[in-house]
Order: sequence, then C-alpha cells, then structure tokens
Amino acid sequence: MYLGFYKLKEIPFRLAPDPRFMFWSAGHSAAFELLRNVQEQRDGCTVIVGERGAGKTGLLECLRQQLPRHVALRIDFPPRTMSDLLEWLHAGDEGVAPAGRVIVCDNSHLFHETMLAALLSGGAGPGARVPNSRVILAGEPQLLRTLAVPELVFSGRRRCERFHLPPLTAAEVTEYIRHRLEIAGANGARIFRDEVFAEISRETRGNPRLVNALCDAAMTVACERELREIGPAEIRRAFEDIGRLVALQAEEREASTPRTPPDADRAAPARSVFARLQLTRGDQLILERELASGNLRIGRSLDNDLCIENRYVSRHHCRILTRQHRCVLEEVHSTNGLYVNDRRVHRHNLRDGDVVQIGEHLLRYFDLRDLRKST
Repeated sequence: MYLGFYKLKEIPFRLAPDPRFMFWSAGHSAAFELLRNVQEQRDGCTVIVGERGAGKTGLLECLRQQLPRHVALRIDFPPRTMSDLLEWLHAGDEGVAPAGRVIVCDNSHLFHETMLAALLSGGAGPGARVPNSRVILAGEPQLLRTLAVPELVFSGRRRCERFHLPPLTAAEVTEYIRHRLEIAGANGARIFRDEVFAEISRETRGNPRLVNALCDAAMTVACERELREIGPAEIRRAFEDIGRLVALQAEEREASTPRTPPDADRAAPARSVFARLQLTRGDQLILERELASGNLRIGRSLDNDLCIENRYVSRHHCRILTRQHRCVLEEVHSTNGLYVNDRRVHRHNLRDGDVVQIGEHLLRYFDLRDLRKST
C-alpha cells in the first residue's frame, strides 16, 4: 500500500462511509439541515435521493451520531417479509415508544410499495399513522417515482420534505480531495498536481464514491512508479482500472429497480439471499457476507465490494456473479491465480462447501438454496 510512501496515517479514500472524513459541500450541508429538522416535526418525513455513491449513507451516519441514543430505528435494507417490518415498527426499544423514534431507512429504492406504505403510515395501515413518528427515506432517484404511486401518496399524508443530493461541483471536487488527504495526515503535501483536479471532476462527474475510487487507484499507480506527485498520466491509467466500476453502476442501478410488491408474508424476491460467504485468515473470522442477486467484486483496490488489504491479493482479483439458480466465480486480473479446493480455476460454478483461496485468505461458500431444499 501507499501509506508509508506518502507518509499518511490512514487511507484517505476508503469507500466505506466515515463521518470523520465528511466533506460538507453545499448540497450535503442543505440535505443534512433537512435531516436534522425532521426531529422537530410531528409526523415528519424527509426523502433524500441521489445517485449511487453520492454520499447519502454518510449523511445518515453523521445524523446517527447526533441523535439521542436508542431514538433511531435504522433499517439499511428491506426486511424479508412485511411481518418482520411491522414487528420492527411496533417494537419498543430501551423505553423509547415507537411513536417517539425516528425511522431511518437507507437504500429505500429497494423497498416494495407495500413496505413503503407501511413505513409512511408508521405501520398502522394506509392513511393511519403512529402519532409523532418521523421517517427518513434515503435512496436512489427511482425512489421518487415509486413514491408518486397514488397508494403511497395516500399513505404518506404527512409533511414531507424532498431533496435531490447533487454531485460535487468542480471546485468542490478539488476541496474534497484536499480535505480527505489532510484528515489522513498529508500535512499540506501536494500529492495531486493542480492540473489533474479538472480531469478527476470530469471523469467522475462529481460523484464522491467514484472520486474516492479514482484517487485511490491513482495513488496506487503513482506509488508503484515511485512518483511523489500524481499527474495526468497516472489519472488516465487509474481510470482504466476503475472503468468497470463506472459501467457496473448502470447495470446495478437497473437490477435494483423495485418489482411487483410481495404478499404480506412472502419473502421479497428482489432481496432473496441465495448464499453466504465467510472470509477467514488463519483461525480468525474476518467477516460474513450474504449473496443476493448481483455482482460482488473482490480485490485489494478500494473500488471493490469486498476489499482484502493484503499484498498477495491483486487489485481486481475476482468476482462472484449471483443469480437465482447459481453463483459463478470468475477470475478478473489475478496475478497469483485463483484456487478453489486447491485447484486452479478461471471460472467455476460454486457449490456448497467450496473453499476459495485468495492470497493468504480463505473464502468459504455456503449455498442456502441447498439448505432450503433439504428442509
């Protein structure tokens, strides 16, 4: 990694939201003011929409730090059934009545209409609300189209503020990069040359997540070339590396469009979990990850969905394609090779119990479809 080379204390461009690195652009400041105001509204509702990677989750993390303990009910993804959702909405938490909580829902564009109706009504049924409940919905722009459905307009007869989080301006992209570098310990060092900021802004269209991915890749390229300053050549090379991330955003956005609402007690098909992964190193369990429909990118670079920071892991090592009936492991740009059950593979249909070796780490695959068939 480039931390020692650039004398930084920590990685400046992680993709995971971190309130310490929050950059208060004009758009993010305005959105956060709306989020804070929802606490003061009876039956308030705030909807924040923005493109994938615009910074919505970061805003919710900052809000969580300011809310009194146990006040917020945080739902990051749709529950599997309506029963689960209603149980959460009506359950008290540490002496806080359901009516006194702020219901915060990230990735709200993945919720079906029936679940959104329950959220807007506080779980009391269409047109009837739990008194004084507050709702925050954050999601991608298609959320606004879903909320325009007449049934939801009826269910959500509460004061509702809506805000579309804009991308960073060219000037804000420059300040954003410098801001994150300073927090990471740059101490005023000029790592990015002035002429590259406009190109970064143009290529990423002001999307903070893409800015992070591009800057991290550029710093890795420059470190490999032992360059103290990053110029246009390093930015172009880095953009080639993350180009697949830009293309996949459009593909994933289409895959995340809400579908036909599920029955009350039926699992939502868009969020069906087909398999589970366990990442270990030696005897240590690093993390567990569920696999729903979509693509999971694995590698050392921060533009991956599963980032493994190890020198034996390639920047873009492999990916897992999860579909309804199978999960497929594919090698992408692995320098040291991809091994399943001690056998070298380039493409492999994963089966329950498979062990994937990625550098010094092991990725164990558990197929939940096989488990359901046996029960």
